[in-house]
Amino acid sequence: MCLQPGDILRDRYQIIGQLGEGGFARTYTANDRDQPNNSPCVVKEIRPPQSTLPEVWQRANAQFEIEAAALHRLGQRHSRIPNLIDSFEYGGKFYLIQEYIPGQSLSEELTTGTRWTEEQVIVLLQEILSIIEFVHEQGMVHRDIHPGNLIRRSCDSSIVLIDFGAVREISTLGVTNSGEISTTQAIGTRGYMPAEQLLMPWNPQAYNDIYAIGAIAVQALTHVHPNNLPRDPLSCELLWHYSTPDRVLPQVSDSLRTILNTMVRFPYCDRYHSAADVLQDLISLPQDENLSKQPNSTINNQTVTQTVGVSSQKWRVRLSIAIALVAATGASAIYYSIFLSKTGLVLPDGLSAGDKILVTSSSPWLKQRGVEEFAKSNYQSAFNLFKKSWNEEDSIDPETLIYMNNALLKAKNADHYTIAVAVPILKNQEGSVVNADSAKELLRGVAQAQTEVNLGLIPATERNQNFPGQSFIEAKTIN
Repeated sequence: MCLQPGDILRDRYQIIGQLGEGGFARTYTANDRDQPNNSPCVVKEIRPPQSTLPEVWQRANAQFEIEAAALHRLGQRHSRIPNLIDSFEYGGKFYLIQEYIPGQSLSEELTTGTRWTEEQVIVLLQEILSIIEFVHEQGMVHRDIHPGNLIRRSCDSSIVLIDFGAVREISTLGVTNSGEISTTQAIGTRGYMPAEQLLMPWNPQAYNDIYAIGAIAVQALTHVHPNNLPRDPLSCELLWHYSTPDRVLPQVSDSLRTILNTMVRFPYCDRYHSAADVLQDLISLPQDENLSKQPNSTINNQTVTQTVGVSSQKWRVRLSIAIALVAATGASAIYYSIFLSKTGLVLPDGLSAGDKILVTSSSPWLKQRGVEEFAKSNYQSAFNLFKKSWNEEDSIDPETLIYMNNALLKAKNADHYTIAVAVPILKNQEGSVVNADSAKELLRGVAQAQTEVNLGLIPATERNQNFPGQSFIEAKTIN
C-alpha cells in the first residue's frame, strides 16, 4: 500500500507526495521534522523479497544493512552523491531517507532541444565518469545509470548521481533450483543495461556502468533513445553513427566515436573495464582534429609538443591594456608554456589566463569545467568550480589557485595588473606532462603572492577558511 501525503514515518518524516515508482521501489518527497524549517528529503521505499522463507528474509536484512552503510559512506565522501540520512525497516518494507537534490534530471535535457555538441558530450562524460570512478574505487557498482538517475543540481549545475541499484536488489532475492539464495532479476533500465547484466544479474561489474554511460552519450549526440537505435544483426553492436534521408549524420570526431564505441561494445571483454581508462582517453583527445599537426622536437629522448591555445596576438593586446591600468587593486596571472627546440626558444600559443589547463598529470574534472566556464566568460561560475576543485580535487595545485584568483577578479570586475609567467612544460608522445611537479613549483610562489594581494579585495569580515589559498599565507595584504 502506498504512503499518502501527510503520513509520518518514525514520528519524523512527513510524506509530501510520490516522486516515482519502479519495479522494486517507490520514492517520495518528505519533510524532515527534526531539521530546521522542516527541510525536504527523499524517502525510498524498497519492496521486500517475494519469498517468505526465513533464510531469505535474514539475507535481505543483512544485505540492506551492508548496502545502506555503503551508501552512507559514499554520500559522506563525495559531494555529488546524496547523503544518506537514515535507514530502517518498517511494516515489512525497507526505507532509505536521503538528501533531496533540487534540480532537473538529465532525461529532461535529453528529450528536449536538439542534439548535443561533441564538446558538451565530453564534459558530460567527464562529470559522470569522475563520480562513477569514485564509486567503483569503493567496491560498488551502480547498476542503473540512466538519464533519470542523473540530476543537474540547481545551485551549481553539477551532475549528481542518485538511486543506486544495489539496495533494490533485496527485492529480487529468491531461492534458485539448486537451493541457493540469489538475485533472480536484473536491476537496470532497458536501453542502458548491457546484455551481460540482464543475463547475469548476480555478477555486477564496473563495465556494466561504463556501457550505460556510453549509451547516454550516444543518446545526447543522436537525440535518439538507445532502445530505438538498431543493432548489427551479426555482431549485435549498437549502430548509431549513420544518416538517413530524414536524419543527418551525428557530428562527432573519429577519436570520440572510437571511445564511445568501446564503451558500448556488445562483448564486455572488448569494453572499457575501468572509468579511469575512459577518462584518460578523453584527456588525450586532440583539441581539433582538423588542425594540421605541429612539428615535434626532441630533447633528451623526450618528445615536446606544442599545446594549442588562444591567439597570441589577441593576448598581446590584452596584456598591453592590462599593464596600462593605473588604478590597480588586484593581480591576475597568465603564463606561457615554453618549449625548447634545437634552435632556441619557441613561443607557441600555449597561453592561458584560466581558460585552458596546461599543467596537470591527473584528471581534475571540476577544474576542467571551471576553465570551460572561464572561456565562456561565466566568471562567477568558474570561480565556484575552481574553488570546489581546490577543496575536493587538489588543494595544493598552484594552477587552480591562479585560475581562482583570475576568475575572482573578473567576477568582481576589479581593476588589476596582468602578469605573464613563463613555465617550461615537457610532454611525451602521448601528450602527458612529464615535468608537472617542477612546473608547479615554479608557479607556487606566483600563486601565493597573487592570493596575498587579492585578499585585499575581500573585507576581513567576509573572509573564512573556505577562501582559496589562505592556508598558504597569512590573511593580510602586501603593499
